[in-house]
Amino acid sequence: MNFYVNLSKKLSGIIPRKFRNEKIYPKLRFAGIDTDYDFYVGSRIIFIIILFIVGFILPITLFNTLGFAVDGYTVFHFAEFLIMIPWYFSSIVLGVLFFLIPSACYYMWILYIIQMRTKMVEDVLPDFLFLVSNNISAGMTTISAVGNSARKEFGILSEEIKLALSKSLGSESFTDSLKELNHRIDSEMLRETISFFTESMKSGGKLAKLLENTASDLRQRQELKQELKSSTKMYVMFVLFIILIATPLLLSIAVQFLHTIQGMQSNNLQQAVSDTQLPVLGGKLLITPDFMQYLSYIILFINSILASLFMGILLDTKATQGVKYFPLIYIVSMILFSIGIIVLPMFLGGLS
Repeated sequence: MNFYVNLSKKLSGIIPRKFRNEKIYPKLRFAGIDTDYDFYVGSRIIFIIILFIVGFILPITLFNTLGFAVDGYTVFHFAEFLIMIPWYFSSIVLGVLFFLIPSACYYMWILYIIQMRTKMVEDVLPDFLFLVSNNISAGMTTISAVGNSARKEFGILSEEIKLALSKSLGSESFTDSLKELNHRIDSEMLRETISFFTESMKSGGKLAKLLENTASDLRQRQELKQELKSSTKMYVMFVLFIILIATPLLLSIAVQFLHTIQGMQSNNLQQAVSDTQLPVLGGKLLITPDFMQYLSYIILFINSILASLFMGILLDTKATQGVKYFPLIYIVSMILFSIGIIVLPMFLGGLS
């Protein structure tokens, strides 16, 4: 175990120190990860390296078990058509994919934790400020009012405030310990509130009234965001209609059209087709139905990514929040596309 820990910490040194300190470690703090950062990053690097090795040797394993060689190329038995690619090229490609995909998943997972923590804090922040204001009005000191307001129902916000209060009992001041929350929770709303709160404590004045007004303003801001989100639902429905219904339907029609043309050209109708003098029917197909079908899968994949990012901007004001919609959008569009390929020949009389 000690060997694994030491190896993980050493591997974290692969990443430049400046990049780790300025880019990676702040995100880990925002995500609430309290383990040793060097160990955390190094252990993920080890896992990704293992996946890279697996991806690199996978084509060689398939070549030995499921394929055979033709002039230095690998041909797999289980494919619907002959896939002929150099085995070393497929090893490099799969190794890179097995390296990049887990790295992206780790990064997106950290981002989602950060955004989830931010949302949870911002949802309860107005109620917390109202409670602090009431406690101050009841005669409590500021520190006591903040500590008594950190209840369990406020979740992450209460945990972080209790941690800050415990630091204020030592060498740090109360205001400095509160500012530590800015390094633990990535929320602009919280940063503005803490800055306003600490400045109000230094300047004096009616702190309870100021906190109450601040809480009211934050609650109005949240209500405006909800109204804005409701007003964009029509755009979201339009995007879903285009991606989930219109695009799969049009692509399935294109595949069926190519099947129909190919069927007409292969049924001893060349002379009749040439008499029509229609270049669409008389010429050779440069795009086969199979190629169009595989191209449709790629188009649906790219469209699903773009649609999910666009939905993230509309619903959550952040594109990265929309990535969670991608699997469902892609699966549904693929299912509808497959259904279209099966159903359309029935409506068109089985011309294909």
